[in-house]
Amino acid sequence: MKGKLSQKHYDDVGPRVFISKNLEIERKRREKLGSRLLVLRSLVPIITSMNKASIIEDAITYTKKLQNEIEILTKELDEMEETRKKKAEQKTCESSAARENINISWIEEEIQVAKIDGNTLWAKMIIENKRGRFKKLVEDLNNSNIEMIDLSVTTIEGAYLITATLKGMGGEPIELYQIPTL
Repeated sequence: MKGKLSQKHYDDVGPRVFISKNLEIERKRREKLGSRLLVLRSLVPIITSMNKASIIEDAITYTKKLQNEIEILTKELDEMEETRKKKAEQKTCESSAARENINISWIEEEIQVAKIDGNTLWAKMIIENKRGRFKKLVEDLNNSNIEMIDLSVTTIEGAYLITATLKGMGGEPIELYQIPTL
């Protein structure tokens, strides 16, 4: 029996009490495990029983449920992204097809002129958007001794929309018939 006692440690203070060198380590390990189980129990919304095994089992079940939800939501997000891309491609195709199908012949060139006072006219012109077309209009007006005072030019799908205040050069009075034909 003396051999067994030599392997054991005793506390020198007070009565002789058996002390294991692993006892304190095991106690700390169990406390840490218990506190972690309490944290786990607080994170899992549904706990069926308060023992260690059911807490861990419920946590595993809850984790699997969350993973399934992640997969479902990821699939939904991918589907939404695909439909968004398809719609964007469809809009791009439609707009490019619409641009290709635009026939410039639909543009009716017209001039509307109204007299503001004796020497000033207001004109609204819609002309085809071709290279040099606006330049030709300005040259024709200059050749007719008409200058543009206020000018607004807007381009819309192959056409110019021009609104202008016109005045005779050098203060000359102008009449409606002096506006050059397009």
